[in-house]
Amino acid sequence: MLTARSPFRGSPAEVMHQHLHMPPPLDQLKGVPQPAVVLLEVLLEKDPKRRSQSPAEVLTAIATVTGAIDTGTRITRRALQKSALDSYAVVCPATARLGPKKISITRLPVTGSHFFGREADIVFLDEAWANQRVNLVTITAWAGVGKSTLVNHWLVRMAAEHYRSAEYVFGWSFYRQGTSGQTSSADEFLDAALSWFGDLDPRLGTAWEKGERLAKLVAHRRALLVLDGLEPLQYPPGSARRMVTGACTPGPFVRACHV
Repeated sequence: MLTARSPFRGSPAEVMHQHLHMPPPLDQLKGVPQPAVVLLEVLLEKDPKRRSQSPAEVLTAIATVTGAIDTGTRITRRALQKSALDSYAVVCPATARLGPKKISITRLPVTGSHFFGREADIVFLDEAWANQRVNLVTITAWAGVGKSTLVNHWLVRMAAEHYRSAEYVFGWSFYRQGTSGQTSSADEFLDAALSWFGDLDPRLGTAWEKGERLAKLVAHRRALLVLDGLEPLQYPPGSARRMVTGACTPGPFVRACHV
């Protein structure tokens, strides 16, 4: 995908043999930053024991790679794997050592690694997560100003600390990437989220009843639920769109905490 061509060539049998026994041709990644190449080397390791052993370890490695790219520094494979192990040693509580019981963030959009001038927003999210009285955070802004990038960057930082006190981490985007701006429905989200959180029959009941059950499942544990791209549900095609306004720190985002 990074080179727009297959890593191995030949007959089907030859390609299969190369995938199983030949090291990936990382020399083809001329335009890819060196830290990202090192991460790929770890992820594509033939021996499963030499790969990352958990999603939390991968996310910690991604945070290290992102930092190295931002600062223009090179890293070694040994340093990358050591950073993941050291993150376990730094955080002492049992829940942090083990990490969340369940993580699912693959449905969130993929965003760029460049991130500048949003430390105040990161602090805002950190403080909201640490405040036991805050149950809901809303970030509203025009399209393209970096809402998803902000949240993804915060999640990378959270992952480096094994999501702190979170027991469950679930992310969902109502935008379908690569499908010409199509959106997923609320019903699709409810069925998937209910199933993931352990509902006995996700298909049972009306959408309202499903939503109530999901709210109870989320409330009964320390869960981090991230919803991206809610605009299509709030303002479907043809409806009048508006910006949510309110008192906030000057900047491109309208931020609000809800108790």
